Amino acid sequence: MVTDVRSETAVTKAYRLSVNPDVDILLRRADLPRAIEAMQAGGFFYHQTCGVDMFLDGPDTKPSEAVQVIFAHEKVKESDLHLTPDVDDSEQGTFPCSH
Repeated sequence: MVTDVRSETAVTKAYRLSVNPDVDILLRRADLPRAIEAMQAGGFFYHQTCGVDMFLDGPDTKPSEAVQVIFAHEKVKESDLHLTPDVDDSEQGTFPCSH
């Protein structure tokens, strides 16, 4: 059986976008070089456009489909009233799962 990898990739990407179209990662700015290295090892490409840092999951990925980097303890937009939390600022929560 011959498989068209491009078709499978398109289907996988479409499914991922339909499940969770907006994926962000919270990082300390100082950790960005290590994150780039780790994400590249996983097949992602680091990209920056219009001052927004992101990871693309392939060379044909659009910025709107990327994993956007949010920097810890900074404003996302200049007009934001509050800084983002630090990566250590978290609380144990529950994630609703269906089995």
